[in-house]
Amino acid sequence: LKLGKEQMFYLSALERETGKSARDCIVQNGTISFLVNTENMPRIIGKKGVNIKKFTEKMGKKIQLFEYNEEPEKFIEKALPKGTVKGVQMQKNGEEKTARIEIVPSERVSIKANQPKIRALKELLDRNFGVKNIRL
Repeated sequence: LKLGKEQMFYLSALERETGKSARDCIVQNGTISFLVNTENMPRIIGKKGVNIKKFTEKMGKKIQLFEYNEEPEKFIEKALPKGTVKGVQMQKNGEEKTARIEIVPSERVSIKANQPKIRALKELLDRNFGVKNIRL
């Protein structure tokens, strides 16, 4: 996993502020998305969200946290709002992996409207799991 200077800066800043590290970081359109191990999530968020709110104010950007899971299917299920994912199937076409995400019909519009989160999810899947495409 290759990280640029900007990503290293934000990863270091998060660890300095919260005392816990993230596995990965991407910066897109004024939003910083962190991939965080499950055991680090409570400390990064803080009681009543105080740590992440303080960090967000300090950085002056929107912050998204994604909880890491070794299984890409479970990672995807946790990344999207609870109750919106019916199922996830991984497909391989040659060397290229694709995640097919079945969304609860009543939630399709809200999921597709959240493009910044979908873009970050796609980037994290590619960088950490080798999943090149997602299909909703």
